[in-house]
Amino acid sequence: MKNAKMVKPSLVEVVTWLWRSRWVQRYNSQRDAKMYDLVARYYFGRQKLALQISSVFLKYIKSPSQSIICDRAAGTGIITEALINAGFKVRASDISKDQLLELSARFKDVEIAEDDLNGLMVGVGDGVFDGLVAVAADRFMTTNGQEIFVQEARRVLKDRGILVWPLILGEYVGKIKHGLNWQNSLSARIKLLEKNGFKILSKEFKFNGISPAAICRIIVAIKL
Repeated sequence: MKNAKMVKPSLVEVVTWLWRSRWVQRYNSQRDAKMYDLVARYYFGRQKLALQISSVFLKYIKSPSQSIICDRAAGTGIITEALINAGFKVRASDISKDQLLELSARFKDVEIAEDDLNGLMVGVGDGVFDGLVAVAADRFMTTNGQEIFVQEARRVLKDRGILVWPLILGEYVGKIKHGLNWQNSLSARIKLLEKNGFKILSKEFKFNGISPAAICRIIVAIKL
């Protein structure tokens, strides 16, 4: 499956996306999901970031066809798409039913689940995934939710499983919503991961989009 072609969103789509994403904090329809997909690909370099993330997993996981990656907050499936193209099996989850409808329409063979990043992963056993990734959803996590996310990542990953958790500049808005204790710095993120039994493998700087908000550090950690 080839990566979707990038199409420039209209001004109305961009403004609507900003409203939904930054203030309303939700998407209300499949039309919203499609709009999000356009904006994320075109302005925020998500498609290129997805390829970089799939390359990270290929670097550390040598048998992709025998491995399964959990894509949390998968949205419309931009990261899922790159992982599938790299040969991985994928479980994709999101809290938005409309985003999942869009994702499932594109990828028929992907396991789909509704999932809140601030809670436990219902119906998922211990040590079942070779890798786990969550992209551009930090602002939806509460301060306590960040801790739960990392603890759940450790629980569901196999020994030596790989966690990829990009720290994206545009997610800084979460500090306004969730308060001063919300972890948005590189050092705080690393401290949180190490406290919960992960070792940092890399923290590569990337800028893939048109907007400065696309600047990120791709933090890669391994479960010890």
